[in-house]
Amino acid sequence: KITSTLDQPAADESWGICDFTVQTTQYQVLADGTEITYEAISEQTTTWFSCFNPVDDNLWSYKPAFTTITCKGTGYTYLGGYGQGGVVTSPTFQITLPHNGIICSFKMA
Repeated sequence: KITSTLDQPAADESWGICDFTVQTTQYQVLADGTEITYEAISEQTTTWFSCFNPVDDNLWSYKPAFTTITCKGTGYTYLGGYGQGGVVTSPTFQITLPHNGIICSFKMA
């Protein structure tokens, strides 16, 4: 679940995300997502809401609705433009690859 403590409508203050990525790793991870290893690894990575064309995924929920916004500075298109009360909730992930850690990352506007 991704939300914020903004207290204004989206027209005044808002947030959004893109390139939301879930990566499994055979190593445990620290709270900041750093793998507890010095060995480079490559595992399957899945990304939702590309910064170039985020699409509505019907397994996710959006409050008040799925919406996108493009930032002039980066040119990225974000899922969002959410203000007070905005919430994006992922489905429950079932990860079948053997793993000891999961790294989630995303860009935020």
